[in-house]
Amino acid sequence: MQKLKLLLLSYALLTSCGGFNNQVLRTSNNSPVFEIQRGACYGSCPIYTVTLTSDRLITYHGKRFVENQGINEWYLSRRNFKQITDIILSSFNYSDSYNIQAQDLPMTTLKINDNHTIKYKGICPSEFSDELEFIENILFENALWNFPE
Repeated sequence: MQKLKLLLLSYALLTSCGGFNNQVLRTSNNSPVFEIQRGACYGSCPIYTVTLTSDRLITYHGKRFVENQGINEWYLSRRNFKQITDIILSSFNYSDSYNIQAQDLPMTTLKINDNHTIKYKGICPSEFSDELEFIENILFENALWNFPE
């Protein structure tokens, strides 16, 4: 379990970033609020998707080169959900794509409220890497309690 947390935090530090146009987040049940898709590279880059819905459900789908393959779900506290939505609304106001032409770098796609998609390859621009790192840390904070051993 410690390996998963260390892997996810290390990967987030190396390749995280994102963006958003200021919009009101959806409030209907089960609608996606934030999604991170980590894509493949020519090597063994972790491939997974993490989705946060408006009912605070986090769904992790580990596909390849991750410690836990398959689908796992857990809920986020109201306090942490508010922290994430506040960050999204206040900090993610950047371009739609970065460094897309790069070869052999993993593609990361951020979907925010189904209204905005941001893509980048490799290390993200420094304008919002801290915000995405913080969000990923919150999303995975309770994951260790929910992944099967």
